[in-house]
Amino acid sequence: MSVKSRHRRRYISILCFWVLISINCMVIGDPADRYFEIGVRAAQKQQYQVALKAFVQAKSAGLDSPELHYNLGVVYYKLERFDKAASNFKRLIQNPEYSAVAFYNLGLVDLKQDWNRKRLVFKSQLQHQRTHT
Repeated sequence: MSVKSRHRRRYISILCFWVLISINCMVIGDPADRYFEIGVRAAQKQQYQVALKAFVQAKSAGLDSPELHYNLGVVYYKLERFDKAASNFKRLIQNPEYSAVAFYNLGLVDLKQDWNRKRLVFKSQLQHQRTHT
């Protein structure tokens, strides 16, 4: 095998290696974006624990977008973690694209928390009434 042929093979090998690396990077993309997409797909399937884990990983990987906070708020709401849901929705109030939906969802959180408080008060009163009758 000639020197020229070996150089050509080496050049082609290196070129193929870089093409494969480039394709891999395009497919994999930014880890934060990948985690976010996994979270969205899981939430659409109502797999809220999986979605929460993926969104938290996206945040840990550096994603800090209104879309992330909105989705975190929704997932926390679905998991009845209302304080964390409200915290994420509050971050969206100053964003003109999200302020209306943020206020709407904060209203839902408040209604749900108020309902839970009233339910607990009613349950407590009912128990008190049963023990004193």
